[in-house]
Amino acid sequence: MELFRPDIRGDIFYIDLDSTIVEDPQELLTVKNITMLSGDYDPEKLGSGVMFWPEGSREQVWKQWTKAPHFHKNGDQQFIERLNLKVDRWQNIRPGMLVSYKCGVKPLGYVPQGAKIVYFHGKPRPWDADVALVNEKSPEGSI
Repeated sequence: MELFRPDIRGDIFYIDLDSTIVEDPQELLTVKNITMLSGDYDPEKLGSGVMFWPEGSREQVWKQWTKAPHFHKNGDQQFIERLNLKVDRWQNIRPGMLVSYKCGVKPLGYVPQGAKIVYFHGKPRPWDADVALVNEKSPEGSI
């Protein structure tokens, strides 16, 4: 939740440490609005593994969080969902550029063409992945 502190200046593009950049993500940095992942098993839910937060949008989150941080025990995703903010979804505005390992890479056996970031949710973690994420030749139409 520290990324929402009002003393941090500028827009923030956040990537969880268990995500893997597989191609230049520069195109993702052109968004202007709050942008998060959709839940992979429930698209109505938010995923916080890759997020973009413009500077002016974070203060409201911080204020709500600091009112009673001990009360919010279910993690950042659920907390942000409860705020009912207008949030763009990566899957809608940059289709195919952010891919779930479990749902979009492992079933194929390779990283799909156009993917910029492979994100992980739960197990396995990137270091346990049984599909090559970088520096490997993949079938036609993939990276």
